[in-house]
Amino acid sequence: MTGRIQEIRKIEELLASNRSEFLAVTGRRRVGKTFLIDTILREHYCFSMTGIQKGNTATQVINFAIKLAEYQGNDAPVAPKNWQMVMLQFKAYLKTLDAERKQVIFIDELPWVHTARSGFIQMLAHLWNDYLSKERHFILVICGSASSWMTKKIINDPGGLHNRLTELIHLQPFTLSETREFLNDKGLHFTHQETARIYMALGGIPFYLENLRKGESFAIAIERICFSPGNAIQKLLSSIANDKFNSTFIQT
Repeated sequence: MTGRIQEIRKIEELLASNRSEFLAVTGRRRVGKTFLIDTILREHYCFSMTGIQKGNTATQVINFAIKLAEYQGNDAPVAPKNWQMVMLQFKAYLKTLDAERKQVIFIDELPWVHTARSGFIQMLAHLWNDYLSKERHFILVICGSASSWMTKKIINDPGGLHNRLTELIHLQPFTLSETREFLNDKGLHFTHQETARIYMALGGIPFYLENLRKGESFAIAIERICFSPGNAIQKLLSSIANDKFNSTFIQT
């Protein structure tokens, strides 16, 4: 993995701690949040799920129930009616896990999971306060690209999650030197000047840097990535626009 030295150190400290931990990971889209968590913590997952974009409450509840059934080895998931019943089933499952090793719960794209008036955040806060925080072997990891939402609803929450986070990582784009290291690791050996131009154009975002190809000049690569029909940047801008529209309907 390129860079992320401080972030990796923080996560490793959580794994070595003698208490349950609550980590929030924020950062702009495509900066590598999920990749970071998956790379370091995947082998410790006891549960992992990703919210469904534009899904309503029933869709998110069913998605959670399906993922829980997968981890339980159950081919016939029971679809609860609300988040309170989901957390009841989830807590029962968590109590069956080995308490001698860290168990990681990873909820990705949290803003998508918490739909308007669904009560998910309240139920998650209750699970942490009532059970997880009283144990020693859990790491609850939440992740979201909507940084303002994460700040308002989680980091600065005046309710059940107030001051509950034990660690916060705001993932930044690569620096110029990290960008060069990333490109070299991919076998793309640009001159210093070309690397600087790539950095100014793509901003050190791993997702875009992954789209660079061997043999392409800087000009051709930027034309393809930024201006060709259906390119990654156009898709991202469309996604961001949709997220801003949908955030109007995200309420506690």
